[in-house]
Amino acid sequence: MSIYYGGRLFRTTENSSGGQVSRDTIFQYQQHHDRLTATYSGGEIEFGHMLGWIGPGGHIDFVYHHMDRDGEIYSGKGRSRPELLKNGKLRLHEVWEWTCGRVGKGTSVVDEL
Repeated sequence: MSIYYGGRLFRTTENSSGGQVSRDTIFQYQQHHDRLTATYSGGEIEFGHMLGWIGPGGHIDFVYHHMDRDGEIYSGKGRSRPELLKNGKLRLHEVWEWTCGRVGKGTSVVDEL
């Protein structure tokens, strides 16, 4: 499946208890060839940024960092697996883990708006 992520908006619909993003967090994706960037904010997140590589089948290997509303900075890494929904929108199934500022791993589901 060939996917172009540029200009798409996403919202987290499910997240493990150790994660900070929520339904109030909006992600805006950009793409250049097989490189992905995204900014995100909302809910507990003041501002965040993702960098990633898009692989075969549209999966994304990414790193992220953000500042929360309390001014704390955290970072992590993860992988997204895309699912094309019947309505033509994307759903991303993510596994992630903190690498700085917090400890733990989790999963998220992120839906295209």
